Amino acid sequence: MTYEGWLQQFDRSRDGKKTLDSLHALGIDHDSKTLERLILSQCYWASQYDERTDRNAQARARDKAILTEIPAQIEAIQTLRAFIKKYPTAAAWAFTKAFLDLKDIQYHGVEPRGTHLILDDILGAFQKGLETPLPGIRAGPWVHRTQLGCLMYPNAIDLRSAKADAAVNGLMFALEFQFRKWTSGAAADSLAARAPFYISGETMPRDGRPCSKQVALFVRAALKEKIKPDLYSDLGNDTKGPLIVADKIKKLLLNHPGIGLVSWPKLGES
Repeated sequence: MTYEGWLQQFDRSRDGKKTLDSLHALGIDHDSKTLERLILSQCYWASQYDERTDRNAQARARDKAILTEIPAQIEAIQTLRAFIKKYPTAAAWAFTKAFLDLKDIQYHGVEPRGTHLILDDILGAFQKGLETPLPGIRAGPWVHRTQLGCLMYPNAIDLRSAKADAAVNGLMFALEFQFRKWTSGAAADSLAARAPFYISGETMPRDGRPCSKQVALFVRAALKEKIKPDLYSDLGNDTKGPLIVADKIKKLLLNHPGIGLVSWPKLGES
């Protein structure tokens, strides 16, 4: 769905109208339309987020599949090396013939000597490579190991068994981030200087108001189709909603010091 189509749908919905009214009730006078546009943009990307088309999630899934299959590949290599050791002459003939065929060299019947040892060395080196941590696969500073939705975690997330809700967590974080920026005056300074609203990976501002009630309502309206009915109901409650948001943000900041905001993965990227 395009942003324009989603925005029309949001504006017409009862949840959307209630949410926008709560934003306007804050009484933010300085360029409030810009704030509204930024918030709705975050809501749109969160509503369209799909882990199946998130290139970082795809990379983590690929890494998991590779690591799952490596033991079987190592076992296959060991089986082949055992065959070479047991039948060196046959292995030497087969490898020599395969090598000559690849090079399009005609075979003249000269008996191969020791070529099976070359093959065994190659397989041994390959096995050692598979047994060593592979670049990007649960090792090293790669983006797909730390980015989940619009959040950049300070430590690798592919080593954790717990599965986080990227859309809910990301949108709550992004909206509180924006409200804090706006109500602290930092956003006005950035706009006046024509500077970026935030730096990619920037951590949660300490100043400004969290506006947890408004965050809860926007998350509820934007992710209605993605969240469970109980959460949808609780986020609309004036007491429960802000508490849920505050607790979620508190845990994110406590459990992941240095967690920061980045752009949502673009739709359909792979």
